[in-house]
Amino acid sequence: MFETKLKYLASVFWDADSIIANPQDISTLLGKLSPENFIPLTLVEQTTEGLKNRIAFQTSGGEWQLMIAGKRANVFRNPTDLDSPNMGSLADFSLKASSYLQLLLQHFNIKANRLALIQEGLLKPMTEDEFKAIYNRLFKYPTFYSQNSPFEWNWKSVSSTERNMNHQTEIVNTLVHILRYQGEVRIPKQPEALNFDRIKVDFDINTTHRNPHPRFDFTNINSFFENAILWHQELSESIVKFILGIE
Repeated sequence: MFETKLKYLASVFWDADSIIANPQDISTLLGKLSPENFIPLTLVEQTTEGLKNRIAFQTSGGEWQLMIAGKRANVFRNPTDLDSPNMGSLADFSLKASSYLQLLLQHFNIKANRLALIQEGLLKPMTEDEFKAIYNRLFKYPTFYSQNSPFEWNWKSVSSTERNMNHQTEIVNTLVHILRYQGEVRIPKQPEALNFDRIKVDFDINTTHRNPHPRFDFTNINSFFENAILWHQELSESIVKFILGIE
């Protein structure tokens, strides 16, 4: 699907403002993360009460990052070179990231009120005719743009639906963001940047922001991320086929 994978991200949203960087938590978590050779870092977060030091970890080179903020904990996997072969599959990332997030919820004895799984990437290089065909499929536009084809554009839709997970029903948001733009991507430890004029696609599946009740503990986080793998697969296959005019 993606020729270049730009980011995987798994998140839990929580009320954890009291969690600040301290040697005991850092040491305990680092011991459980050691198989991945994580390095502890300090994340400085701006809050309504001023700056607070938060806990963060990353592997050498920044491929894996785990950031523990007051309202959200994030697990990232980032490309280490321009071809992104290290990224692997979203499924593999999701299962590993889920285990890290479960570890956090269990360690801090806290529940999350929202969950998210996100992937971002670039499609293959395209000709100007291919860009125009995709633009025509995605948009209705005034005469000016039929006479002057745009070189940048942005399409985004978000919907919500009921999904079953771990024997309960949740409202789940599904976001797709498709854009054409010119720019560059910088990869850690790579001196050169990826200059591109490409189609970038973001897929974001997350539980509703309208339910603030803490209800996801470490025992049922796995259900969301296992299901989200399938939801991402179905969604991404359908959207990419539509973008490329295959269906």
